[in-house]
Amino acid sequence: MSAQDGPPAEPEPGGESMTVEIGGTSRRLPAEHDYTGDGLPDAAVETPDGTVIVFADTEDNETGAAGPDGRADQAYVIDKRTGQVVSTAHLDPASGSWVDADGRPVDAPTGTRRSMTVQTPAGDRQVPAEHDYTGDGRPDAAVEMPDGRVVVYSDSEDNETGAAEPDGRADEAWVVDKSTGRAVGEAHVERGTGEWVDDPSGSPDVPSGPPDDASAAGGGSR
Repeated sequence: MSAQDGPPAEPEPGGESMTVEIGGTSRRLPAEHDYTGDGLPDAAVETPDGTVIVFADTEDNETGAAGPDGRADQAYVIDKRTGQVVSTAHLDPASGSWVDADGRPVDAPTGTRRSMTVQTPAGDRQVPAEHDYTGDGRPDAAVEMPDGRVVVYSDSEDNETGAAEPDGRADEAWVVDKSTGRAVGEAHVERGTGEWVDDPSGSPDVPSGPPDDASAAGGGSR
């Protein structure tokens, strides 16, 4: 089953179903299992890239009142290989739009990769942000360098104001030895100059972002 194509058939008569907004189109999906543990049946679809999206119906989409109304209002994008939730979204009753955990508008959940802007000497680059390596509940970006090290990028604040909310741009970086999983250097974006600078305990080599031949990393840790 793919998120783009929708379910292969309409739910069986009498079976539980849920209306889900996917890519601007409303579809009725079977709601047969309680994946979220709230006692209510959820819907799920698998996307072509191997992720699974679980949709839950917890409230009235128009009023926000607690209780299901037959329409999805929560979505969880799950990496099928690890079983880990890599992103979430919910429907804002006031606007009728999908928003992320920080209240920022997002596209209807389709399993499409999220990305993060990383500032480099060669210009800004978009790097996939799919896993929470740093344990702050937000997806981080990671690239593997030609020398075998991994650079993990985190977005924890607004790079211009310093406000404690992500703005889609990397502001912290850790250089990780892939063989040991240990951080061997770190850096952050200095507010005011917008430049990467080393933390006192970090490596003198400021992470400069993925070179052209770098690949998205499959691992890394803070």
